[in-house]
Amino acid sequence: MVKLALKLGVNALAIWVAVTFVEGLSFDSSEGWGKLAILAVVLGLVNAVVKPIVRFFSLPAVLLTLGLFLIVINIAMFGLLVLVSDSFELGLSADGFGPIAIGGFIVSLVAWVGELIVPED
Repeated sequence: MVKLALKLGVNALAIWVAVTFVEGLSFDSSEGWGKLAILAVVLGLVNAVVKPIVRFFSLPAVLLTLGLFLIVINIAMFGLLVLVSDSFELGLSADGFGPIAIGGFIVSLVAWVGELIVPED
């Protein structure tokens, strides 16, 4: 249970870092930071449910690019998070593909560092 909380904290931190440093990404924190926690849960669900399916069907592209296509998948998952956020009014928005791509890359990097700190086992 503690690892789940830590992973959700890492997701929330990753989203916050992306919103803070990427111009074109914005997060409306006027209703409190609870929505950031909800976004972290949604990102965790997207990564747990959708990402393995996308990785399976894109396996040839991943193999051909020696794994670099995984970055594209991570960016797509962040784009899906922004889309869900817009649909449910969770406060995360982007001004086009560029901020989504950069934000997705930053979220991937922060999550990777977080996984180094909070290992699976």
